[in-house]
Amino acid sequence: MNLTDEDKKEIKLNDLVGEASRELMREKRLEASNLVKSFLLKAESLTYDIKGKKRELEKMEVSLADTLGKIEKLRSGDWSILAQNTKPTKADSVHYEVPAGE
Repeated sequence: MNLTDEDKKEIKLNDLVGEASRELMREKRLEASNLVKSFLLKAESLTYDIKGKKRELEKMEVSLADTLGKIEKLRSGDWSILAQNTKPTKADSVHYEVPAGE
């Protein structure tokens, strides 16, 4: 069987299309793989951040409960909190000066 020049061109074209199609699929698979990897890394990072924020929130909730407990003690007339709170705070360092003419 002798192939004509036209047949040879058609076979070459089919080979080229098949090769290009396979190469395009390889590129798309690699692109999808890289995208999935980046999503997984982002998810891992967000999970880590969320765990840290949860720990931070827990500490703040404990501090809030402690503060509310102190307020409740003061409301009920238990002034012993004042003796316990000897550590100076930022509010303690604020000085208000009364102008001389008042």
